[in-house]
Amino acid sequence: MKQLIYTLLLFISVLGSTTGRTLSLGEISITSSLNQALQASITVKNIQGLQTEEIIVSIANKKRFKSAGVEYLHFYRQFKFEIREINENEVSIEIRSHGSVIEPSLNFIIEVQTPTGRSFKQYTLLVEPL
Repeated sequence: MKQLIYTLLLFISVLGSTTGRTLSLGEISITSSLNQALQASITVKNIQGLQTEEIIVSIANKKRFKSAGVEYLHFYRQFKFEIREINENEVSIEIRSHGSVIEPSLNFIIEVQTPTGRSFKQYTLLVEPL
């Protein structure tokens, strides 16, 4: 019985150490205003040696929005994501839109895929007028 408990504890500690290596999606900052094209950025830490081309960012699918109780706006399909390296353990996700933001509040979910898995995070932006 003790051997089983020790084996389970070892398994849990190994599992915990691998989940600690996941990307850390930070806060979002916006530099654009209402009635302008969206310009925002998110800092991502703990990239653990990933190359920028190994990080794929997109808006989550409609099913994910629905399961989270978040309204999906067609405006989100305009989002373009670009990964920029800050340093060896940190990147920035730059978000831009083609069209102007006409809603003062945006609530969306992004999906980040890497070779080791994928993450989702919901962001809410309050877009101020000029």
